Amino acid sequence: MLSASELAVVKDVLSDAVKILLPATITAIVVYKIAKARMNIKMKEMGKTREFDSREQLFNYYKERSRRLLKKHDKLNESLSRLMGFAIGYSSVAEKDAIEFLKRVGVTIRNFSRIALMDSRITKKEMEKNGLNDIPEFSELDSYIDEVRKIDPSDNLPALQKNIVTLIEIYSHLHYCQQLMLEKQVMRYSKVA
Repeated sequence: MLSASELAVVKDVLSDAVKILLPATITAIVVYKIAKARMNIKMKEMGKTREFDSREQLFNYYKERSRRLLKKHDKLNESLSRLMGFAIGYSSVAEKDAIEFLKRVGVTIRNFSRIALMDSRITKKEMEKNGLNDIPEFSELDSYIDEVRKIDPSDNLPALQKNIVTLIEIYSHLHYCQQLMLEKQVMRYSKVA
């Protein structure tokens, strides 16, 4: 057992320990709580920044896709113009050259039709993902997909002209659908900012 003087020393040591450790413990707890609160605030800020960055990337993707669709539309218009010019000068061109030219245009149109089918399907999926499947433009995509599948494989002038006009119409519609998705992203984008 401890003597009275040893007990007094232990009491003083414990008293000093409590005086030193209690404020240090309280300070450590307060510092921990403040650091945790700051970390939570920083995590929320990072989450908002990531969400903003994600929306910005999606917005930029839709803008770029819209630009590419417009470029395809312009190429088809150019092809139609050349074909119409050819039709005007058809009588002055050798028949063999004319047949070869029409074949090359036919191959180009069939290639464009495969791309148009893929672009139509992608646009349909993206519209559905963006909640735009209840608007008329969405349901019109099905009819355009059917039209692309029915592209006339003939290489005669009337068939090629009809196919080019059909593809121009499809790409005009796809570009419009892309603009609708872009507008929807702008609305979402402005709510986040």
